[in-house]
Amino acid sequence: MSRTDPGRLGALRDNERSPMVIDETVQAQDGAPEGPAAFVASPEVAARAARALKDLEALGITVEPRAHWWGFELRLNQEAVDKYLELKDHLADALGEVLKEPLSSLVAVAALAQKVWVQSVSRGYGCKLVSPWFSPLMLIPVGLGPEEDLNLWWSVFKPA
Repeated sequence: MSRTDPGRLGALRDNERSPMVIDETVQAQDGAPEGPAAFVASPEVAARAARALKDLEALGITVEPRAHWWGFELRLNQEAVDKYLELKDHLADALGEVLKEPLSSLVAVAALAQKVWVQSVSRGYGCKLVSPWFSPLMLIPVGLGPEEDLNLWWSVFKPA
């Protein structure tokens, strides 16, 4: 039976990272994620993504790919939902900002396959497609809905 080295335990308590600890992604000053778990697109892919997003902005379409620790989301305004099938060329390029190449193309095709579901969920406000990292093709559409008006909350809730 082996015993644990008390000096080693003391070192772990003094802010040393254990091999069992997962490194968290840290945001740099420019907003780009850093760390071992972060995917950083190559300059060519980043330029292609920026060009695709600029082309979509010129059409009045807003597509925002976002990476999170739990997965990623793709936000679409209502104009993007209305012109959903026309996005297929730009969608994979825009997703290249947060996903590696073969996966970004697959996610773009999977997103286009859910056209009817996305249009029914958006209800005129747009939607976001959400997927966890363990299942990137899941793409659950969530309606964005109108912004909540909090101006009259004072008339319903009494301050404590």
